[in-house]
Amino acid sequence: MREYREEHPLAAESKQDYARRLESEGHDEMFIRKGLRQHFSMELKELGDFCEEFEIARLRHLAEVAKLHAYPDEKAFVLKVSKNLGISVDRAEQWVKRFKLADPVD
Repeated sequence: MREYREEHPLAAESKQDYARRLESEGHDEMFIRKGLRQHFSMELKELGDFCEEFEIARLRHLAEVAKLHAYPDEKAFVLKVSKNLGISVDRAEQWVKRFKLADPVD
């Protein structure tokens, strides 16, 4: 896969369209976030809410986070997701539940 710096927005492509395209190409949320920051100068504090609508990309990212470390319990995983994505613990808990119920994401 290409690096996020090489994934320039297409002519007149909005932030949402850019993120949707990258998600459909198989990228995870962190890749999309880096691209948004690089090409649209988005602030970190904007990204947690902005990326809520890109469920597949977020679930891909959670799968990567889950692989990186053996978390002692679900609470530890939730806290890692909250910190990693800059979202509330409550939102992270909802995403972790979704992740555990989801089919494996490509």
